Amino acid sequence: MQIQLNRRGRQAPPPFITGPSTSNQRIESFWSQMRKQSTDYWICLFSAIEETGDYTGDFVDKHISQFCFMGLIQDELDNVLQVWNDHKIRASSVVFQVEGLE
Repeated sequence: MQIQLNRRGRQAPPPFITGPSTSNQRIESFWSQMRKQSTDYWICLFSAIEETGDYTGDFVDKHISQFCFMGLIQDELDNVLQVWNDHKIRASSVVFQVEGLE
């Protein structure tokens, strides 16, 4: 895409936006909750295994780790997602309505 835009004499917009982040509190809150509820445990566990030398990161280590832990980690992530999706959101004074729907 970049090549096509440059061939036509137009500059492609940057793939990111710089500046203050004033409207991402929800996603930052989600990442914080996820980290506290589940991923901190796994990060600490895998760091400890690596520090003791029991994990070298080779092909066998990676596949054994995936086989042993992937299902457990996925279940925890699914649980965090479900808790997040079920939490109550305060009422908004702004009502959005899609045109054409009754």
